[in-house]
Amino acid sequence: MSLPIGASRLPLMAVMFGLRAWESTRKPREFAMRRGMEMVQIAAHTPLGRLLPAPVPGHAPQAEAEAVRIAADARTVTEQLSTDEPKDRSNLPIADFDHITLGSLRARLRALSVEELAELREWEQSHGHRLPVLTLLDNRIAKLAADGSADSAYPSDPQTGT
Repeated sequence: MSLPIGASRLPLMAVMFGLRAWESTRKPREFAMRRGMEMVQIAAHTPLGRLLPAPVPGHAPQAEAEAVRIAADARTVTEQLSTDEPKDRSNLPIADFDHITLGSLRARLRALSVEELAELREWEQSHGHRLPVLTLLDNRIAKLAADGSADSAYPSDPQTGT
């Protein structure tokens, strides 16, 4: 008993159509993979991030130790200043502080005194608690404290430095 000629082509045609379908969905599959990775990165900064695998502790001990030291220095300076938390966001040294981008914030911090930075840090700690913003404020406070220019970011007289 022999098979008709068309029957022998059927498996080959099925494989060919399957490969075409696979190739035609390449762009949507790549797009979905990219978006999936972005969603994982976003989720890491939300309460869902607790479900993601934690970074390996001790991966960069020098960097972790430096970050802890900088944060401790900033907290020490802030505690020594004993600034009160601002009652209203209109009293903050930077207008629209809650909605400012990190790049814009980084540029504006240079003109602020340590007292103003401490005030911003207290506000952020009690209201937004955005880790990148707190880190940026801690780094700036620690830098000013280390430079010894704890009164203001810029000297009032550029020629004498006072």
